[in-house]
Amino acid sequence: MSFLNQIFSLEGELRYFQRKAIEKLITTIDKEVLKPKICLVKLPTGYGKTLIGLSPFLYQLINDKWLSFSWLCYVLPTRVLCNSVRDKIEDRYLEKLKKGINKQFNVNIKAFHGGIESSDELFADVAITTFDTFTLSYARRTIGGSHLERPAGFIATSLLVLDEAHMLHDENLHAFSLLRAIIRSLYKVGVPIVFMSATIPKCVEEYVLNGIPERDIEYVIEKDEEFNEDPSTYRGIIEEATFKEDKDINEIFKQEGGWWKRLLVVCNTVERATELYKNFNEEGVYKILIHSRIRRDERERRERVLKLMMREAKCDECNNIKPLSYIKDDKNSSIKVLCEECGESLPNSIKVNRIAVFATQVIEAGLDISSDLLITELSPVDSLIQRSGRCARFKGEKGKVVIVDVKDPLPYPLEFIKRSREAIKEYESNLAPYLFEYKAMQNLLNDAYTDLIFTQLDNEVKQYVTYLEGTGLLTFTIDWQMIDNLRTRPGLQLTLVALKDNLKCMNAHVEHKIKGKNVVTEYSVLEEITISLKDLLSKFNKKDEEDKEEYLTVLKEDEVINSSFPLNLKDASKIPDCLKINGGYVYELMPFYVYEGKRVKVYKIQRSTQRLREGIYLVNPDYYDDEIGLWRLSH
Repeated sequence: MSFLNQIFSLEGELRYFQRKAIEKLITTIDKEVLKPKICLVKLPTGYGKTLIGLSPFLYQLINDKWLSFSWLCYVLPTRVLCNSVRDKIEDRYLEKLKKGINKQFNVNIKAFHGGIESSDELFADVAITTFDTFTLSYARRTIGGSHLERPAGFIATSLLVLDEAHMLHDENLHAFSLLRAIIRSLYKVGVPIVFMSATIPKCVEEYVLNGIPERDIEYVIEKDEEFNEDPSTYRGIIEEATFKEDKDINEIFKQEGGWWKRLLVVCNTVERATELYKNFNEEGVYKILIHSRIRRDERERRERVLKLMMREAKCDECNNIKPLSYIKDDKNSSIKVLCEECGESLPNSIKVNRIAVFATQVIEAGLDISSDLLITELSPVDSLIQRSGRCARFKGEKGKVVIVDVKDPLPYPLEFIKRSREAIKEYESNLAPYLFEYKAMQNLLNDAYTDLIFTQLDNEVKQYVTYLEGTGLLTFTIDWQMIDNLRTRPGLQLTLVALKDNLKCMNAHVEHKIKGKNVVTEYSVLEEITISLKDLLSKFNKKDEEDKEEYLTVLKEDEVINSSFPLNLKDASKIPDCLKINGGYVYELMPFYVYEGKRVKVYKIQRSTQRLREGIYLVNPDYYDDEIGLWRLSH
């Protein structure tokens, strides 16, 4: 059985450009070249790009023929995407492949995202990571300054897949510039790279790939070739798309009535998504809120419900693939999503006739959900196209899109919103095809970004670019100050921890040992405790910041990881109210690896009133709600 026939068992019949892309990638691998070409895969939303990016790894895995790389490093713009792609690879591809070819694989797949994971941990057979975590790993940002070459070694011996990596909007091209520097560096040393996107404007493509010779870029769709496949062969159809300049989303709800069964509302900010969610009380509708500032464990529960309820999927009880219409949720375990028969037979199951999802841009790409009606705030054109990919996503479906104008451009640069508004108004009379038909989509994208001026990089970003590009993978070049100061986006990137009310912590004994020239802090457990968050925080009122206590309470790694989410601040000196606890103090979590003589990570809580720096901080519990997350930063 040929490799492509084996892939059929995963996807059904391959589409023309899927097959073409996979063949090009496999041919490049089989040539055993020292410097493979960068493969550029520009295909529509819903076309099946994940399988294309995964195919070289599957090829080597199936044939046990490891030629060009040993691992797969899959880079995505958001945490939600990382979780979605991880689940897709595990459940949809590897499991099917094992059954299809009757061969067992022991493949370690892990998602890395956020400030919780140290960059020196970036290692797995398949590592799925955000752009931020990948960049810091490449730059050797490690906890304690150890294992500097581990991430470099992993990246240097991996196939690097950059999926929707252009979705990094910022005013001064900070993220684009770092991405370009890394691509140049990895290209020099022969790391195989696959760059995939549904919505990359031509000017951004040229900027990011600047410096790579034309002969070394492999285009899946050649310049003299057009993508001419009928969208209905790989996705549903958006029948109507309208732009509303003078109405808010609440007015749209009334106007659209209740004809829909699956509603998706996408806002540009957490605050607006939360307000709409709280005020939406239509009878008989199961509503879900999802944004980046919800605790990781709770966010993953909700993501799972979305993926199952907004498409045909396996029932959690009978394991048959059916339309799912019941939910059973006891709040203390995973949510069960059930078919009609199982839902009727299980007590305390909730019938779901209609579902309304309120979200931010975290759902824009890679999340396999589909809606009948999409209501979205105006955002950059590439973002709008990605959001439209969550409407009538699957074959045979039909949907409607309503775009609502915004007064405040945040979090996007004003220039991007102005260009988007002008482009949408130009095509307003027949807007729908430009949101899902590939050729029309490309015209809309390029019109919106025509003559986009790439501003001069400031000195700070220039320093980062020089350091990241360096020579190859910077094997012998270590700049500790640059590593500590490097920012992947404009502003300050923080990881916040919203602790649960009852915490599983440890009372620990602290010892400071001198090992060689270094002082090593070790913890040994006195007892494991369950403590209320209120009691834990009250302890800090009794301590002086400089007090050197022999005993302290430390948090276990799992408690911290499951409670984390990101926050971006432009000004380190302006501390938001949500971080001020016990009279204005800020509490930073300091990770330590040595615990009872073993390299296990625990977190010490340290009180501070200094300027914020990139790190992990406690959230004031008065600002966090289990249902709506951290929806406001200050009074």
